[in-house]
Amino acid sequence: MSASDDLMSAALELVTERGPAGFTLREAARRAGVSHATPGYLFGDLSGLLTQVALQGTRRFTAEMEAAQDHGATPIERLSAIGNAYVGFARSEPHVFRLIVGDEYVDSADPELAAARMASEGPLRRAMAETLGTDEETPEILARVRLAWATVHGVARLILDGPFRGTPQSEQELAASVIAALKPALVAPLSRIR
Repeated sequence: MSASDDLMSAALELVTERGPAGFTLREAARRAGVSHATPGYLFGDLSGLLTQVALQGTRRFTAEMEAAQDHGATPIERLSAIGNAYVGFARSEPHVFRLIVGDEYVDSADPELAAARMASEGPLRRAMAETLGTDEETPEILARVRLAWATVHGVARLILDGPFRGTPQSEQELAASVIAALKPALVAPLSRIR
């Protein structure tokens, strides 16, 4: 492996253990077995390295949602599976999730990260279009995408940071029940939601 790969592995390990707030370039360099100057040389600064960790995390996040599309016989079941994958990723990689959806520690203007974040919306957008039987993206359809996204994101954050923390089983049941309750609003005839 290259020094860059070693640093990325060490950085992911640190973020997973401590979160981005507990991350230092010096510790990443130590764990990667490279000079303390190497991270700055390869990634510029702390934000540069964390941006790359967020980029890789966003790509894994998107891949999990894309894989979830295969779980379900109907469009609404596939849409629910994507929502469950969203919450599941947040539960399994909480510090990485916070890093990829936030702007505090990363360079949000980084073109690769911006493109990866945009791509992460793809599974939800495609599943919503399939659920509604259209490939158009009207303001009404976009509103439903945002409703679904805001709901699953809210569930994920409440499980990670709020009052819904509990046993893994109760968290999973919460996510499933909220997503199930959302279904009627998502599948209502298009003229019903404005």
